[in-house]
Amino acid sequence: MILYTDNKEKDFKFSLSYYPSTSYIVMQVDGYMEGKSFRDNTLKMLNYLKRFTISKVLVDIKNLKFISSNDCEWLEQEFLPYATSEYFKAVSFIKPNSLHACNCIENVMYQIPEGKLKGAWFEDFNKAQNWIEEQ
Repeated sequence: MILYTDNKEKDFKFSLSYYPSTSYIVMQVDGYMEGKSFRDNTLKMLNYLKRFTISKVLVDIKNLKFISSNDCEWLEQEFLPYATSEYFKAVSFIKPNSLHACNCIENVMYQIPEGKLKGAWFEDFNKAQNWIEEQ
């Protein structure tokens, strides 16, 4: 079931989905997401983790084009320390086509202390899905 969608902006699509038979949320991001949209939508994902008392996310960012350096800093310094303290335990990523987006997310993930969050990168959805289901 689709929980939330945001496609108001021309070059941006965001969605959150959850199916009760699974134990994870699927977050899909296409295009350019930055600033308020980036932060608000990322926090929505966290709120749904809390609501459904789950701790795993499959993040499909294959078509994500750009994340600003400010948003990377926000992820690293504010969002992830809070999210991993209680709610966020495993994440599987579908690797973005954009080298910039990939580098940003990888750099942020490397800053997380070992044991706080399990993460893995995949080229396709099925492999990402299989991994997150095993966590």
